[in-house]
Amino acid sequence: MARARLLKMHILAPQSRRDELMEWLYGLNAVHILDLASRLATDEETAELIRGFQPNLRGWHLELSRADFLIDFMERYGYVKKAKLGGLIPDRVHVSEEEWATLLEDVDLRGLYAECEALDVRFKQLVAEGTELERELQRLAPWSELDVDMEDLAGTAGVAVVPGSLPERDWPDFAARLEEFCPHSAAAIIDRHLRGIYMVVMVSRDEEPQFATLAQSCGFEQFAVRAPAGRVGDEIARLSAMLDGVQSERERISARAGELSGSYSGVIACRDYIVNALQREEAKASLAHTEKVIALEGWVEEARRSELESAAAMLGDDTSLSFLAPAEGDKPPTLLANRRAVRPAEALVSLYGFPHGHETDPTTIMAPFFIFFFGLCVGDVGYGAVLAFLSWLMIKKLDVSDNVKRFFRLFMYCGFASILAGVLTRGYFGINAEHLPAWMKFTGSFDTLNAPISIMVFCAALGLLHIWIGMFIEMWDNARNNSWWDGFCEQGTTLILWAALPVLVIGYAAKAGPVKSIGWYLLIAGAAGIVFLSNKSSKTWAGKFFGGLFNFYGSIGGTIGDVASYMRLYALGLATVLIADVVNRMGVMMFQAIPVLGILLMLLIFAVGHTFNLAINLISAFVHPLRLQYVEFFGKFYEDGGKPFRPLGITCKRTVIEKSGGK
Repeated sequence: MARARLLKMHILAPQSRRDELMEWLYGLNAVHILDLASRLATDEETAELIRGFQPNLRGWHLELSRADFLIDFMERYGYVKKAKLGGLIPDRVHVSEEEWATLLEDVDLRGLYAECEALDVRFKQLVAEGTELERELQRLAPWSELDVDMEDLAGTAGVAVVPGSLPERDWPDFAARLEEFCPHSAAAIIDRHLRGIYMVVMVSRDEEPQFATLAQSCGFEQFAVRAPAGRVGDEIARLSAMLDGVQSERERISARAGELSGSYSGVIACRDYIVNALQREEAKASLAHTEKVIALEGWVEEARRSELESAAAMLGDDTSLSFLAPAEGDKPPTLLANRRAVRPAEALVSLYGFPHGHETDPTTIMAPFFIFFFGLCVGDVGYGAVLAFLSWLMIKKLDVSDNVKRFFRLFMYCGFASILAGVLTRGYFGINAEHLPAWMKFTGSFDTLNAPISIMVFCAALGLLHIWIGMFIEMWDNARNNSWWDGFCEQGTTLILWAALPVLVIGYAAKAGPVKSIGWYLLIAGAAGIVFLSNKSSKTWAGKFFGGLFNFYGSIGGTIGDVASYMRLYALGLATVLIADVVNRMGVMMFQAIPVLGILLMLLIFAVGHTFNLAINLISAFVHPLRLQYVEFFGKFYEDGGKPFRPLGITCKRTVIEKSGGK
């Protein structure tokens, strides 16, 4: 349960040294800067001294938008991404310190942006033109056999020429009614298409009103003549040539985009550089500026104080540096500082929220419980070995950040826990425990499928211990932040009640009279403590008693409900066993039913079935133990809301800066 001790740091320096000071802090990557300017500006005594300062961020924001556009452009048109794990983990770019320092000089962002923007605009225009040409060609296609000039479709003084189409099902009715109502008109079919019949109708000018009524009632859709002259086939040829030209130009743009994408890595690095420059400039606005002096306030890790004091010597005598312990009312950010073995679990804590104030960091306690709970949910030696090996392989082979490696290391630990749980629960790729050799069914192991009671009791006991520790942490926090008496009355009495349960179980199981007596004494003491002490804030004795009685009832009912939640560990472990057993049975049945080929089918069923079982149970084994941590464990003591410690320094999303002489 390690949280780094923080000190508040103050710096006073001449205004002329502002940029030098920020570069110094940026290189140290040690100071979490506070917005001193805003705080002092609201204070009546200091507001008149503060001079507003607005850094010029417009240029950097413009450069950032250019970099974002270039990345998007190159990924859409040219760059073939090589992201790992289906795109979840993007490639990283490695640059040396020397390359990082001259990055914006080496990569012509503005020139790239100008060319890529022009290509992008033209490409989108071509897409729109191509779509319009394809739509027109599709409209003209059924009329390709119309062997007349488009001008002839205008008709004569006595005859109107009306090209159009109607659904196939309406043609018989249309033809009959045309002959009936327009006897001096005739229709010639040009083409039969999936969408209907395409025809040209010669209509007597005298019968045009009757034809208009007929066309409307039969769903006749008139073909719009758009070409001024020439045959339909000629127009189709002309439009096809235009479409070919559009497609050729699109291919040229794509080829040029591919050439420009050679700068993709440089643009990625430039984006990280620009983001860091923006952060550095924005931090300047947090400094309090007076007419001649700047003041900075921030948090630093106490372990780095001597390093900062030594480094401050280079700033000169006109710069003052001081450190203070957190004062009452201060809310320092949270910097978790756990051992390497449990550090991967910090990501799980941060998902819920960082501890605030003087709250205990739960990482050290949470890590082993989460890992072992995960192992119980998988509960198979084979699956655990596969998970551990794949996680180790990811750590070794993937070029990823330290945070991602910690995540894989957490899964590697979970794989080891699954192996351990598999040994305890006789889980070996779902093989029925009855078929295992005797040495695998040692005394103390559990048969999840055939004898579930013992493993269920084990999960309940594990849950009670988990909750008990959470309550103990709450008592500890209450004691050190308020008083030991408060901690004992509000949580200690409940802990005594819960502690009596395992003592009684051991006493009755071992038939040890003294142990049973101790268990009953603890049970009575805990119950009495809850009834008479847990509601000590009440002002009347009746309020204390009946409030305590209600707390006792809530403690018993709540504990039963909380412990029951841990039965899901057994249920998920059982699901793993059952699915694996079904896969094994299916494979064996296939082997026995089909000679020769049955071997291949059995192996295929084993591979697909066990892979599916492992994948689906990994999700459950992650989500449900995490729920037990967040709801059952954290619910007993944890308060989030802390702000993470974020020092001013180089923070790159996809760029790795390699120091001279190696990484």
